Amino acid sequence: MSLERFLKVVDGKAVLVNIYGNKIRTIYSKDVIRVDWYDQKAETVQVQLSTGKIVIVNKNGGVVRTI
Repeated sequence: MSLERFLKVVDGKAVLVNIYGNKIRTIYSKDVIRVDWYDQKAETVQVQLSTGKIVIVNKNGGVVRTI
């Protein structure tokens, strides 16, 4: 896996993009404010929602933990 992948918030959705800005996949699609890497090699991300909750999502889109 190339580590040249970036997280982006587009229209309230968390999106994984490559260095050229092409969308690889949508990670989470409900009222996202901020998205950060939780573990970049495992492609696990931390998503902050507009309700204030933080959701940790794995590579396959499954919710691992809600804080």
